Amino acid sequence: MINGIFAYTAIGLISGALLLGCTTESQSKIEDAKNSTKAAANSLEEARKTDVNAIKEKTVQDWQTFKKEMEHLSDQNQARVKELRTKIAAADSRNKARLNQDLDKLEQKNNELMKKLDEYKEEDKPKAEAFRTEFKRDMDELGKALKDFTVDNVK
Repeated sequence: MINGIFAYTAIGLISGALLLGCTTESQSKIEDAKNSTKAAANSLEEARKTDVNAIKEKTVQDWQTFKKEMEHLSDQNQARVKELRTKIAAADSRNKARLNQDLDKLEQKNNELMKKLDEYKEEDKPKAEAFRTEFKRDMDELGKALKDFTVDNVK
């Protein structure tokens, strides 16, 4: 009977030791998995932030390039207006008033476009692309109108 109790006690102690040993190892694996998951999540978050920052930087650079190009076109338009004013001054006096009035409208349109460009705040990508497309089209139309504006052919 003592041997039976001793055997049951020994089996109980060995079983307990095995269960505690397995639990500690399992807990260790669970902790390692949690840490690994946290590290992966942190790494993913850092990569996302880096991508977002790179996209924002690229967007700012694209906007600055676009703005410089449009300012250059505006400067060309202003130079053309000055050139046309000189020609108008030398033109037939009966047409000067009408030509100056037409040229004033074109110059005002150029100034309005530049004001619109200066006041624009970059929004989401589709709206920004739509703004750029419309603005570029307006600048091209204004440039064409100034190019087609003639003083010499007026009768």
